[in-house]
Amino acid sequence: MSVVHCILSLTEEELEQAVNLHLAAYEGDTAIKIMIGGDWSLHPLLARAMLRAALLEGHMYAVKDDETNAIVSFGLWFEPGVVIFSTEAQRALGYDELFRKLKPEVQHWWTNAYPETIKKYGEPLFTEQQKTKRWWCANLVTDLNHQGRGHATAIVNAVRSKASESDNFIALATHTALNVSKYKAMGLREVGDHILPSPIQDLHMHYMIRD
Repeated sequence: MSVVHCILSLTEEELEQAVNLHLAAYEGDTAIKIMIGGDWSLHPLLARAMLRAALLEGHMYAVKDDETNAIVSFGLWFEPGVVIFSTEAQRALGYDELFRKLKPEVQHWWTNAYPETIKKYGEPLFTEQQKTKRWWCANLVTDLNHQGRGHATAIVNAVRSKASESDNFIALATHTALNVSKYKAMGLREVGDHILPSPIQDLHMHYMIRD
């Protein structure tokens, strides 16, 4: 049985272990490739920035190995009204450094094309009331050697239970048909989709929720 922990802080060693877990899980992923402009040397910076942002203004839920106590699966979540990298405090924890190293066209995507597309096509999939009740999953990964054991499902269930305490719900977006199937198996349902353009490759984004 997967025991889910709410992680309030990480040592530097634990942070790097989580970063490495992220790197392995998202190796070659198209969405990550777009966010780093195709420069995979920047992937650790992105992973580290996401983790630090969630620890500061979001939530990290994780499953640990029974024997080693190492994190083998984790999800990064943000409560209603909080968006990853949306505040100066979050961005100062790694995103700003990443942004400075990106090519100009990728910087433009981050600051213009990406938010404008989400605002035009993604946000209208939710009512104004829903936006005040939406816990957003920015990241959900499992160690490749621990997949198929229900860890991610346990994290989704735990966060959904936490969100429901305040009559909130959970939501996320994914760009692969495989993940759509996996999330449906976790009890989520698709509420809409759209194309997200980028300098590297357009993504077909699927939005999913679990009430």
